Amino acid sequence: MAQDVFAVFVSTAATVVDRRCRFRGFSAVWGGTAGRLTLRNGTPTNTDPIVEFTITTGTSRDQYIPGEGILFTTKLYVSVPAAAEATIFYD
Repeated sequence: MAQDVFAVFVSTAATVVDRRCRFRGFSAVWGGTAGRLTLRNGTPTNTDPIVEFTITTGTSRDQYIPGEGILFTTKLYVSVPAAAEATIFYD
């Protein structure tokens, strides 16, 4: 069964999906500093990230999650370091 996949662009920390969803992957470009793309369930105050991806300075990365993706039960909150941008894929 086919399922719609959506995309949202982020360049700062934000709630990118304000509902239950499945994270399917991302495409990111890192500028000035190395850092982590961090995904949290709910809010930035949730201290336990569900997943973090490390990306080095001046590179890009595409990461796709197999199968059903990663379930976020309340909201999908994403944080990126300065000079970084990412497109987040979810359903």
